This record gives sequence, C-alpha cells and structure tokens, in this order.
Amino acid sequence: IQSRHPELTKVLQTMGERLTKFIGPLNQWKGNDKFNDMIYSNILNKAGNADKKEISDFKNNFMKIETRKLFGDIKSPLFEKSDSEGKQIRSVPINFDFHIEQLNPSHLAYFILPYMDFDSIISVLGTTTTSSEKEGNSIGLGLRPSDFEKIGNFLSPVNYDIVFKDGRVSKESFFYKTPDGKIWTGPVHRAEGSYMTGNGPSFDSIALQAEQTKNVKIQDFRNRKGMMTVGIMNDFQDDAATVRNVLARLQPKDKSLNPANNAKDPYISDLFLSIGTRKSSKFMFLVNIERSDAGV
Repeated sequence: IQSRHPELTKVLQTMGERLTKFIGPLNQWKGNDKFNDMIYSNILNKAGNADKKEISDFKNNFMKIETRKLFGDIKSPLFEKSDSEGKQIRSVPINFDFHIEQLNPSHLAYFILPYMDFDSIISVLGTTTTSSEKEGNSIGLGLRPSDFEKIGNFLSPVNYDIVFKDGRVSKESFFYKTPDGKIWTGPVHRAEGSYMTGNGPSFDSIALQAEQTKNVKIQDFRNRKGMMTVGIMNDFQDDAATVRNVLARLQPKDKSLNPANNAKDPYISDLFLSIGTRKSSKFMFLVNIERSDAGV
C-alpha cells in the first residue's frame, strides 16, 4: 500500500495487524465502510464541513495498491546462504513498481503485508467430484470470497517505512529488542501503547523496546543521470597498462590541486565509479606517485 498523505499513513499505522479487517481482498482493496469512516472522521472532516463524496477522490489521489502472488514465477524460496549454525537462509524476491510524478513528494510511505488469496482458494476448493475416480463428474460448490470472511480476518503482520517526510528522504528507521538485548525479527503488535512479540495478544508475548537507527533500506537514485556521466573503472586485467592508458588521457592537473596553475604533467586523475567489497558504489581516483615523487 502506497500512502502519499501523512494523515493517511497515521490511520494505517493505527490499524496495525488488523489492517485487513478494514481493507483487503474481500473489498477489492478499496476499503470497507469502517475504513471509509476512519478516512472521513480522522482526515477529511476535521474542520467539520466535509462531504463524504470526497472519500473516493481522496483514496484515488493519495493511496495506491499493488498485489503479487507469493512465489510468482518461482516454485519455492531461493537459497541465499547458511548462517554460522548451518541453518539455511532463503528469500522470496517480489518486485513492486509505483510511479510517482513528483521528484520530491512531501510525503511517501509504504505498507506491506501478507493476505489470503481467496480467488485461488476458490479455484482449488470450488468444485468436488461425485466419485473417487479422477474422471468423476465435477459439481460447483458455489463458493464466493465472502464465504471466507471469518477466516480472512486473521491478524496480518504489517511492515511499513516512511520514505519521504516533509519533502525530504527519511533517514531514520527502527528495530526491536527483547528485554535481554537481543534483536527481534519476528512479528510485532501493539498492545496498550507498547510493542509486543507475536501477531496479536498472547500469554507468551514479550515486551519489546523500539530502537531508532539509520535507514539503510531506502536507496535514492534521483541523481542517477549525473552519476552516469562519471566513467566506470573496470576490474584491472593488466594494472600497469590500464593505469598508463588512463593517465595518458588525462588533462594536466597541478599536484597542489589548484586549477589556476596548468602543470605539464598530470598528478591527480578525474573521478571514476568503482564497486566496493559489499557491492556498494564508490568513487575513486588515481595519483601518479612516481611523477610527484620525482618532482617532474
């Protein structure tokens, strides 16, 4: 769920793991009457003179939703690595594409949650056969998504991130710790203003402490065009020859880095893009130490 309005984000946050009780596949992700009432009372009607006809326009302008099947084109989670204890770590890659017209939106947040695909359940359970043989006659059971409403209102863990806040990329995020200081990566719910383990209240839930940290999940590629003008330093197959070719193409630079002085020989190269040990993008440059030491 993409939210483009700060008040809408607050409303979705308050729903937490109960979010699918207000908006989900049973109402085609448009929101039920309770959801619309929360939009109206908490956002549109704060001044007391709003028209309920504005609810639909508000949702169309400030909320976008995309859904994907869990495994998509793959049959099972992909193996990533094994940890120090030999446990296998697997992942399920899922891509979502939201197009934003503004370069600097005033607010932008995303919520992600799992849900039951009732249409797929119906396609599997929607018919039965009159005999145990595979070629038996099929009879439609007449199932509808609304028939699954009771089991569909299970608590769903919700993760969210605020990408833009007050027109700036959010640089802060948070994680949870257990009372003994260990990082908690499992499901979380709120109870009486506190964060607890689990999707909902339970006798074995443990209180968690929310810790603020730098947001490293958001990658800003708005400067991509400018970065693409910088040359890329490939892996060296012949270090000496590569360096000589690079230096041969350089414009004269003064070793004091003063552009007002045009030295005959280059000492500092232009910037290049390189890849760090953790696949991070790095800037690098070359220094002709041999010439600078010789005072040429």
